[in-house]
Amino acid sequence: MESTAKGIKEYELIDHGNQFADYFRGCGTMGTPYDHVVTGIGIHPADAIDDALEQMAQQHDGLDLDALEKQMLADNTLTEWPKLGTKDADEDSDAEYHVSIRYNLA
Repeated sequence: MESTAKGIKEYELIDHGNQFADYFRGCGTMGTPYDHVVTGIGIHPADAIDDALEQMAQQHDGLDLDALEKQMLADNTLTEWPKLGTKDADEDSDAEYHVSIRYNLA
């Protein structure tokens, strides 16, 4: 999707759902129009997205990630990210929520 966030030209948000780290195949950019990808992990989607955005901030100084997050929420017709997670359903599960963001810099 096109982005209005400073520094991000376009992005794709990928919801991998609950995954076990041993079995998660990862997410790359090969065969896509994107140059960069980050994968966030957490106990629910909000946590995983925060983790992915934090990785973007560490890799690219000066990106307007607040604007990107607002754009992603609007594109998904949400006002906030869901906070339902694997740990609420099964405290003994090692599965965690995985979300990837593929993107191109402006």
